[in-house]
Amino acid sequence: ALNKVLTTTVWVNEDRQIISLADELKIGHNNAPRSIEDLPRTSLVGAYVSLQIRTDNFDTAAESMDKKTKQRLGEIREALKKYGFDKILGQSAKNKIRRKDDDESSELLLDDEIPVKLRLMLQDLGTTFIKLGQLLSTRPDVVGDRIANELANLQDDNPAITYEQVKAIVERELNGKIEDLFEDFSQQHLATASIGQVHEAKLVTGERVAVKIQKEGITDKIDLDLRIMKYIANRADKLKANLRKLNLPGIMEEFDRSIHKEIDYNNEFM
Repeated sequence: ALNKVLTTTVWVNEDRQIISLADELKIGHNNAPRSIEDLPRTSLVGAYVSLQIRTDNFDTAAESMDKKTKQRLGEIREALKKYGFDKILGQSAKNKIRRKDDDESSELLLDDEIPVKLRLMLQDLGTTFIKLGQLLSTRPDVVGDRIANELANLQDDNPAITYEQVKAIVERELNGKIEDLFEDFSQQHLATASIGQVHEAKLVTGERVAVKIQKEGITDKIDLDLRIMKYIANRADKLKANLRKLNLPGIMEEFDRSIHKEIDYNNEFM
């Protein structure tokens, strides 16, 4: 017999059905356990097995993430906790498999303040989450009329960037000095939004134009948030029966396409 202990993490849903299983327990493949009751307790191919049964746990997931992702995940976790949505997602490892948690999350979903809390949380979390809320405001068929109406009040997180930042972006992207590229370029912006900023300018050929500049690093920030959003959506869909009907993974795929279309300025020429 093998003299070692295999430790694995098993993800389960509220019906105690296994939805994710480490490779150590997949020996035999066709005979892989399907529920907690089927898990081996003493031996497996001569090796003793130590089991860790977990529900969705941000801390466990964060162990394999880079520093920037961990930091952002921490910010999102704090926002979820601040507004009470951690109970809906069941993020704590301490809340393993308890019907009481399901009751609490169901009650929270019926809370009259949920639409306002959701809007405030999305606003706090910035650009990507605001954009998601704006998309959901057009989908009352998914989130209901109350939430859709409240999310319609979301405002873009739109602090202006400085002219020095604008100048650096324009010169890098167009590979030249701004004074050579334009006869005149206004240092004051005409408009600013969460993703970009617009300045009036005059080409060397005399035409007056509006120049739209995408803010530095916004694509990386959006992609980071999308990865975390998809993780949360997939876990919530698998672990919470009362959220499964919302098809959160499907919503995230739709949102991914929508926001990437918005940040690709080439689409504006089509």
